[in-house]
Amino acid sequence: MTTEEALAGSLWIQYTISRVAIGRHEINYLRAGQGAPLVLLHGANFGWGVWYPNIPVLAKHFTVYAVDLPGAGRSSRVDYRTLDPALDLYDVVVQWMNRLGITGADVIGCSIGGWIAMKLALEHAEMVKRLVILNSVGLANYMGRGERMIGLYSLANIIAKTVLRPTRNNKNIERFLRGIFYNKNIELRPEFIEYFYETMATSHNLLFISRLTALEDTFLLENELPRISQPTAIIWGKNDHIIPLEKNQASFSRIPRVEISLIENAGHIPSLEQPAAFNEQTLAFLGT
Repeated sequence: MTTEEALAGSLWIQYTISRVAIGRHEINYLRAGQGAPLVLLHGANFGWGVWYPNIPVLAKHFTVYAVDLPGAGRSSRVDYRTLDPALDLYDVVVQWMNRLGITGADVIGCSIGGWIAMKLALEHAEMVKRLVILNSVGLANYMGRGERMIGLYSLANIIAKTVLRPTRNNKNIERFLRGIFYNKNIELRPEFIEYFYETMATSHNLLFISRLTALEDTFLLENELPRISQPTAIIWGKNDHIIPLEKNQASFSRIPRVEISLIENAGHIPSLEQPAAFNEQTLAFLGT
């Protein structure tokens, strides 16, 4: 049994895991539940597994499609040195949704997934009924000193092969994972931790972050936000040090039909760190 199967089995719901060819990519995704379509777009290269505390709740009300973006989870690998987010991430999601016949969907996106979700709403309005955006890339043009250093791919590559060498006995890997949370001692399912180790071994998260950091200016959607016509919920982990609230909050109100919720004691992935609060706020917004 793979770590993906173990993690999926821990959901205790009926699900299917499938793969589909999209251009040069093999895209892995999970489907669960019944009802109107709900698409989950993860951040970084976590894969669909980052939604494990949310899928069982959401699948009671929706048909949930949780995709592994290229380079993430069990989808095909990408060379992060040459990654083009518009072609290798956004366009692939558009083609994947078209292939599966997903339209008029509620779309939830976290971090880079939030950027993809907003671009979908802007460029393919028919695909998106409502948006839920979590700690998203693209709302402001801010980068801390540490992130700017990691934008040097050569430096990130050295760290990935030494301090963050992705072997199971390297405890720095789990510390790296927990560094995104407000509570560094957050309880995580053992299956998810194993899943993260396995993903890092084939597709190193730091190299992905390095590429996104180097391309930061290309993600900025601040001037496009007033064109988002769909009802939108921004749910933000209040203690995010990666994409800080205080550097992004001014852009929230640029989206015309927006509701804003801040989750206390949560860092970059509030859906994972405070799943009960996220699930409740999301379902309330989606009117279930």
